[in-house]
Amino acid sequence: MELPDDSVRNTPQGSAMSSSFDPYQQWFGIPTGEQPPDHYRLLGVEPFCDDSERIAQAADQQMMRIGALLRGDHAREAQRILGQLASAKICLADPNTKTTYDAALRGRLAANARSTSKTASPPAKAESSAPPDTAARPHRRTDAGSWLPVIAVLLTMLIVAMASITLMLWTMKRREAQRRTAETAEHESPRPAASEPEPSNVMQAPDDPSVFGQDEIGQLHLLPTFAELSGQSIRLRSVQGQSVISGWTSTESVVQWRFDVHTPGVFRIELTYAAGDASQGGAYTLAIGEATSSGTVRSTGGLDTFVSEKIGFMAIRKPGRHTLTMRATRINGAELMRLQSIHLSPAGRGR
Repeated sequence: MELPDDSVRNTPQGSAMSSSFDPYQQWFGIPTGEQPPDHYRLLGVEPFCDDSERIAQAADQQMMRIGALLRGDHAREAQRILGQLASAKICLADPNTKTTYDAALRGRLAANARSTSKTASPPAKAESSAPPDTAARPHRRTDAGSWLPVIAVLLTMLIVAMASITLMLWTMKRREAQRRTAETAEHESPRPAASEPEPSNVMQAPDDPSVFGQDEIGQLHLLPTFAELSGQSIRLRSVQGQSVISGWTSTESVVQWRFDVHTPGVFRIELTYAAGDASQGGAYTLAIGEATSSGTVRSTGGLDTFVSEKIGFMAIRKPGRHTLTMRATRINGAELMRLQSIHLSPAGRGR
């Protein structure tokens, strides 16, 4: 399996960030000629790192650092980068997805190395007097030098981490206070007339829901952090350090994600969720435009035990912006499920 070449991967997602401000250069120290970065370089870990805990920590630190920029002058770029960081985290956290990604990345790096060796033109004296491996030495020096921006990013992260954590805690407390104030006002205010529809209680992820796109191998990772939640009790909560959607107690509740597709096609759908025995048999539907798919909830052994389940396929026929909408059609027990993620992968790629 091969990753798309740079010209493909720069369009359209890369072109959206090709203005005078370069977020990769400014925030990560990655030169233009080395963009877009692979998942490992974006997270600031060594290529093909197998330490899942280290990958998760690096992703969380990067997301906190970039999340602090959402209210700055480059909020749109920060949202895109957050989506890419989330995609990298979930891709590398799953052993099957990581194996697929690593194989494609190795193929791309090998192709780049072959291309570099063909285009290299060392001086004639070097060819006649140097040992056979001399031509490869500049490439190794280039590889070593390419780690300097990563080291700079890691040092910057150490400085920014404490400020980012403080900002995040303050923001969470403020939003919780705003939510309680809104709930109090809702209970105290008179109900609208019967002829007027009752407004829904819409809850969004931090700031606005991020509009993100496909990763390097065409996958889409739909995380709770970037979802728009509509309903009276549905909300985000943290379970085992991961954001999940919980409180899904009504069939009136709706969850939506907005994302950009540059390579349409048929996608395999996989949900990662937790459900108790009482929730067994609940049902839900997913819709992207006119394409729909449905699934049935099965017990995973408890609300803190998450499993991944493939539920079918959906076709996205056109490139551009799309919305995935998830609804509950039948709820058994206290809630439908606790949803951790929805993963869409091109049907031609195994997981």
